[in-house]
Amino acid sequence: MDLRKNSFKKIKKNVYNSDKNKTTFLNKLKQDKEENNTKPHFFDKISYISLKNNNILISILISILFISIMIFAGYALFNYVTKSSYFNITEIKIIGNNYLTEEEVIDITGLKTDTNILNYRINTIENNLLKCDWIQKVKIRRSLPSTYEIEIQERKPIFLVINKNELYYLDSKGQYIAKVENGRFISLPVLYINNATANEINLLPEFINDLEISKFPYALKDISWVNINELYGFELFIEENNLILQIDFKNFGENIKNLVKVLEDLKKRNEIKKVRKIRAAFNKVMIIND
Repeated sequence: MDLRKNSFKKIKKNVYNSDKNKTTFLNKLKQDKEENNTKPHFFDKISYISLKNNNILISILISILFISIMIFAGYALFNYVTKSSYFNITEIKIIGNNYLTEEEVIDITGLKTDTNILNYRINTIENNLLKCDWIQKVKIRRSLPSTYEIEIQERKPIFLVINKNELYYLDSKGQYIAKVENGRFISLPVLYINNATANEINLLPEFINDLEISKFPYALKDISWVNINELYGFELFIEENNLILQIDFKNFGENIKNLVKVLEDLKKRNEIKKVRKIRAAFNKVMIIND
């Protein structure tokens, strides 16, 4: 065997492997270097976070500055509006009053001309008005720069009632409105409820409604007094004809219709002045002459 030949081959083989290993090592070194280059550095992370926080802080500061400017501008505008004579009240319109005068309604509101229109809250004006016994509903409109429009719905008095020697207005529901005062007297029927029970008094609103929707020949202003009587029901006195009408509590709607027919017939025959009392009860009508 030729030893030199074999030795040469072995050495040559070893040289080849050495070059390969070197190449592999260099490639790995290059790859590690590239990975290190692409991997964020610790200080780079800190710089990024700081920049992000700075942007957020700047955004917050800008927002605070904007809000502050808006608040200041709003305060300046409000201060100008509430002190400018351009927004002083020059007109107060009152709508829907029949029993109260315009001056009385304005006085109740608390509004005063030549004062700033924004000095008054609408809900305060409304509460002031609803404290008045005559006022049932309120609608208020404020028109800048200088006008208030106030629409009220008053309670309608139907009767006068005597309570503890004093005269009061009563509405169709049988509820008190206000005491009769000097300078404000409305001619209405006087209601007597001395001997009436609570249930009988509660029938009054429906009774008045049935009178109004029927062809009853007498308006409420033509009736001098109404007496709620436990024996005769609703008694009505017509002073013009010196006539008393009695309508029983039970089924009074039908009793009113029957009474209307008899009254119309008596008027046609010119006999109404001869009659002093008419009673409608149990679906019948009884006439009492002189």
